Amino acid sequence: MDANILVLKAFKQLLIDCPKMFHQSDWAELEALITPLPDDAAQLANAITDWCTSHSKIYDQMMALIASMSSSYESSDEKWIGGINSTPAEISLEDLKNQKETLLNAIRNSSKAESSTSNTEPENAK
Repeated sequence: MDANILVLKAFKQLLIDCPKMFHQSDWAELEALITPLPDDAAQLANAITDWCTSHSKIYDQMMALIASMSSSYESSDEKWIGGINSTPAEISLEDLKNQKETLLNAIRNSSKAESSTSNTEPENAK
């Protein structure tokens, strides 16, 4: 699976499954970071990775998810053909198109869900 898609999938998973890892200010910061970027997996993944490096717990969790996704993919029946990876079944069309909008929707939805369920400090200590 493409490394950029792995980053985007893992970060989206974190947004959905672990919104308490993010500070309230992170939501606006992430939206401002992603909004001006083109719908390009490499640029989005680089921006997210750069942002995560200053948020160590989020970065560590994202790397663990990426490792898990990579190992589950490597153990699947998908094969490398002529040096080009065949498209695995778990990569949906949504993963290949509209990455930016999908990511922004996950940020917005997770932000709303987190703000409506808790006003406590996040699990992530910067």
